[in-house]
Amino acid sequence: MRTVSLPVLAAAVILIAGTAGAQPPTSGKPVPELSFLDDIVHAYMDTTDAKGVVLGVSHQGRPIFWRGYGWSDENQTVPMQETATFRVASINKTFTAAVIRDLINLGLLDLSDRAFDLGQPGGGILNLEPFPVLADVRFRDITIEHLLLHKGGWDRDTEHDPTNRELVIQGDMGLAQLPSIRETMRWALGQDLQFAPGTDEQYANIGYLALGLIAEQVSGTDLISYVRTHLLTDELWFPTSDFFMGRTFAADQDPREPHYIFPNTWVNVFDPDGPRVPAPYGGWNHEQKDGYGRLVANAIPLLHLAHRVYLNGNGRGLPIGDTHVSSEHGGALWGACGVLRQRDDGIDFVIMVNGYKDDRHYAKEIRTLIGNAIHPAIQWPDETVDCRWLDFAHVGEEQGSYDLPYGSINDLGNIPAYSKVKFKSGTSPWTGVVTRGHLELSTTAGGAVVIGR
Repeated sequence: MRTVSLPVLAAAVILIAGTAGAQPPTSGKPVPELSFLDDIVHAYMDTTDAKGVVLGVSHQGRPIFWRGYGWSDENQTVPMQETATFRVASINKTFTAAVIRDLINLGLLDLSDRAFDLGQPGGGILNLEPFPVLADVRFRDITIEHLLLHKGGWDRDTEHDPTNRELVIQGDMGLAQLPSIRETMRWALGQDLQFAPGTDEQYANIGYLALGLIAEQVSGTDLISYVRTHLLTDELWFPTSDFFMGRTFAADQDPREPHYIFPNTWVNVFDPDGPRVPAPYGGWNHEQKDGYGRLVANAIPLLHLAHRVYLNGNGRGLPIGDTHVSSEHGGALWGACGVLRQRDDGIDFVIMVNGYKDDRHYAKEIRTLIGNAIHPAIQWPDETVDCRWLDFAHVGEEQGSYDLPYGSINDLGNIPAYSKVKFKSGTSPWTGVVTRGHLELSTTAGGAVVIGR
């Protein structure tokens, strides 16, 4: 619970730069040293039909640039905030891989463990009854490592991705509603593999669906709870509002999610005989994408993850330590696309766009432009732009952030314009006047916060 007493000037008032008819509106704190990034995004939006973009950049794990561009709503009247939360699509897989690696580190899993218990000697982890029967005995050979590295035996270029066949599965299994994740996996075990596990590498959503099920069974908790308690923890002050599991329909989504733009309507999988719907809002069951594509997040948790684990390659999900690498993971669903990029120079960045068409991955195009513009002569700022992180119990004048000492609540009256303020849970009162506007006040999870009394 949070109480705010006047005259504290709060409530999410964000300065918007630019006007309609000129450049698209821009939100977030300006960073003069990196204004070329603004220029890149503005120029890109001028020459394409991308309507809304968020760009975040961190240096050595410290968020130094966080801006929103363009429009969040369908009618282009609501500016895109940098704090917007997006469907991150397959970037979700980086979180799943990190969870699996953490369970391995804890000794609860091994890379050589068999994924499925299908009667083979030594058994396996997931005990699922194939529907209608086991179609391919090679399923018994699939290991955790095969799933992590997309070597499980599925090839979506030669066969339809099982995760995209919801209505087929519902009909085949005679279900009254769309299949659950476990039912989708059971159905997949009743289909043929396209190659022997471990002999090829082909990108597969179904493999990460299986990893999500394995992680939840072994850990005894759901994926998002595991991330919050073991990876992006309360000690790092990630509010639950920064990343969470998404929903299918607009009425159920987080208010900060933008409108997802896609030019065509689609069959509503929840009512296939009814009217067609905008593809991002019923073209699939978003609630059943755990493990490989359900996550919704803003830019900051993604940057935090990119600083700490390998995003791709044979070591995906492993802690980076002191050695950064060049790697990335993209994601796309109709209506949304993104790229999370880590570089060997300690620069990480993420681009999220509220649009995607089969022939246009806007985020990858912007990623290339930004990558080409980054050069060794850039003087990277060291001031964080994510928030001012304050602690009721702290004594001192430091400005806190994810990797900096926590700041004092006494600094609240001196906060500059454009700031966002998040508080470590506490109950000590603070009274005073915030003399500058453009503040967004929010709290971390885990307890009461009192501002003013």
